Amino acid sequence: MKNVWIKYKDWALIVLGGLLFVGGIIGLVIVFWPAAAASSAATSTSIEVNITPLSLPAQAQTTMTALAAGAEKTQAAPVFADLNSTKYFVHPGADTSLETPLIPDRIVIPSVGIDAPVIIAQYNSTNVDGETFGQWEAPNEFAAGWHPDSALLGQPGNTVINGHHNEYGEVFGNLVNVQLGDLIYVYSGTHKFTFIVANRMILQERFVDMQTRIQNARWLATSDDVRLTLVTCWPKISNTHRLILVASPYTE
Repeated sequence: MKNVWIKYKDWALIVLGGLLFVGGIIGLVIVFWPAAAASSAATSTSIEVNITPLSLPAQAQTTMTALAAGAEKTQAAPVFADLNSTKYFVHPGADTSLETPLIPDRIVIPSVGIDAPVIIAQYNSTNVDGETFGQWEAPNEFAAGWHPDSALLGQPGNTVINGHHNEYGEVFGNLVNVQLGDLIYVYSGTHKFTFIVANRMILQERFVDMQTRIQNARWLATSDDVRLTLVTCWPKISNTHRLILVASPYTE
């Protein structure tokens, strides 16, 4: 048996090697054949895509057509009516004096030597007995304060001006000495308005009920007639009261 193996050993090795080579080729075919088949199928398969055109509304189609047709044309500029450059007033059909509001800017009371500027008063809120009330503050400088919610000079209504009497220059320090019949001059630019004192009141403001304070405040409210109201505190050391002067228009 040994002699037979020696005699045919070389041929047996050749046959075995051939079998191994063939087996290797078969293994490679088995491994790579599905991937190649899939790639071939993907390459050869065609996908059909159906694109449905958008259906535009009739108005949009008309607009698109007009834009396309007018691409080479220049649209005419809109024509505006001529502006009337002579009309600058907000109320041309009413009182044109409203266009230059007569805001008080100076007050003069010759009888007590008061001559002071008038500025717009600042608004503040205060708490009284758990309720919040708004009030106009007297200016913290030598100037009287015009309540901007009161009437303009020369217009129907109550023109209200306040001022300190014991601080910040004491603009209304001598107001308590004004008497009935005294004249008051209030200016707005070059316009001068003359008033005559018709009512003089000293009203308690502290240590009184709310209803009393509301009654006091009605003198600062709007009115249908033309009047000037001046208000300050009194007396100088306690400020427990309000001094209120009401004056009517006067022609000298």
